[in-house]
Amino acid sequence: METLSGIEYWEFLLLPIYLIVIYYFAFRIKSLNIKRGNSYYKYYVWGLSAKIVGSITFCLIYTLYYHGGDTTMYYDSTVPFVKLASTDFTSYIQVLFGDNTPETMSLFTSDTGVPYSYMYYDDKTCMVLRLSSFFLLGSFKSFLIASVLLGSASYIGLWKIFQLLIAYYPDLSNVLCYAVLFVPSITFWGSGILKDTYTMAATGLITYSFHDLLIKRRWRKISPWFLFLVSVWLLLAIKPYIFMAILPCLVIWLIFDRMEQTKNILIYGFATPVFLALLFGVMYIIFSSLGDVLAKFSLEQALHTAQIIQSDLQRSGQYGENFFNIGSFDGSLLSALQLSPAAIFAGLFRPHIFEARNIVMIVSGLENAVLLILSVLLLFKPGIKQVYLVIKNNSYVKFCLLFSFVLAFVIGLTTANFGALVRFKIPIFPFYLSALFIIYFYPKMAINQMKDK
Repeated sequence: METLSGIEYWEFLLLPIYLIVIYYFAFRIKSLNIKRGNSYYKYYVWGLSAKIVGSITFCLIYTLYYHGGDTTMYYDSTVPFVKLASTDFTSYIQVLFGDNTPETMSLFTSDTGVPYSYMYYDDKTCMVLRLSSFFLLGSFKSFLIASVLLGSASYIGLWKIFQLLIAYYPDLSNVLCYAVLFVPSITFWGSGILKDTYTMAATGLITYSFHDLLIKRRWRKISPWFLFLVSVWLLLAIKPYIFMAILPCLVIWLIFDRMEQTKNILIYGFATPVFLALLFGVMYIIFSSLGDVLAKFSLEQALHTAQIIQSDLQRSGQYGENFFNIGSFDGSLLSALQLSPAAIFAGLFRPHIFEARNIVMIVSGLENAVLLILSVLLLFKPGIKQVYLVIKNNSYVKFCLLFSFVLAFVIGLTTANFGALVRFKIPIFPFYLSALFIIYFYPKMAINQMKDK
């Protein structure tokens, strides 16, 4: 069968049929919701299109430019799952829901092929193989079509973040859509067969469902419970450090939301530190009890793990010039705190354009340059007083900035390779950018509304 550097030609011929089906349902969802008065759904198909273009571009770059990489290795290791499903469905169910042990590995045969052992025996990587097998089953084992299906399905996480924002700032939809739906890094790195596609979607879902359940107090609805449990499961199963970063930030959001509803300044002042102290105590208990699930990311091993990961990713023999160093890290809490400014800056704004060594990194460098310029303009142009007041009176902005800084710190501290950094940081973008836009545009919008009245 002829291929275009790894993608078979029949995949391009079959792809339009899948796109017709996807867009049929997308336009139907858009039409029904606009009729119900949800005008912001005018962005729904555009955002989905960005994800689909990102998926196709991602596949082409990895096959034509890189000639393979992480995503193709995920694909190669998922194909045996699909072949096993077509030859022995009972065995497929066993490898799908059983432990990834030598016993289940032996269920693969020479006819099905065998997953890469380093992927299969790693719990978090194997979870990606299991989940991706559904998309390969629905695409006749097509790398291109499976990527498009996964990218389209993961779009729900981004859309939920956008829905949450519109619930509070409907008049800023034309600005906030760029913070969530059209960020180049998200549409590229969050649309292929990678861990990051699943965890980006899960980050959006856990934020939206947490807001629904605890801030809006919609306890009796089933859908937010389902979304919350699925997103927690995905994060713990694939990237538990994101769960560790976002959960305390979500609870802090809840605390400040309740405090902001309290008009008594004394109660606000005295209750806030008490609640925050309780939060850290509860988080310590939760993360300690999840020690087996978090494994090397547990509280006891997190700093040691960070030191090992950073040392491993700094191996210039393997990564060439594609690594960076924020400073010497000895695995202690003091060392981590000393490196925190450099780590947060790296997690938010690196690689710089002059640090790029290939086309993909150049695009990331340009994106980071724009992000840095936006940060300076949108945070300093309004003046310190306006920035302070918006942050002080807006619990969602507090959550966005806190989560962005915490995750940027974790990523900057534990990642020394630019190729990994640009993927790991994508959950930061929708929250950090939306916070910047709210800080800058919301007071102006409020002033204009007062003038109109």
